[in-house]
Amino acid sequence: VYRRKVEPKIYIDITGIKELRTISTEPTLVLGGSVSLTEAMELFYDLSKETQYAYTKVLADHIDLIANVPVRNAGTIAGNLSIKHQYNEFPSDMFLMLETVGATLNILQKDGKTINVTLRQYLKLDMNQKIIISISLPKLDSTYAVKTFKV
Repeated sequence: VYRRKVEPKIYIDITGIKELRTISTEPTLVLGGSVSLTEAMELFYDLSKETQYAYTKVLADHIDLIANVPVRNAGTIAGNLSIKHQYNEFPSDMFLMLETVGATLNILQKDGKTINVTLRQYLKLDMNQKIIISISLPKLDSTYAVKTFKV
């Protein structure tokens, strides 16, 4: 989406790190930061059959509007949020959807400690030597109605 200002000297492929690809549903829904948008969309459709995650169908429908299939297959949730972090003006649909449902980010720091932050806090956080390891989404009962619109 944005051109690099400086070309990196080293590229590190993190796709093989299983902790970044983990998915769990108890006690809440947790998606590893390297889960692709396509994988998240498919999971959300499956989970939407469960009452406490019925809202994820709306999220899945919306993800289907983001970019195109090849980008959704390669792009990750943490990658999308990282663009938003670096360029606050970036109109990230993922950021808005996750903020809407009250998701939080689990961020691993250099010292090995993990912190949990809201998406708004994340935008102000110095991410130097930190990585989004997972995204936590809450259970929401049927009293909540979620509706999204394309940015």
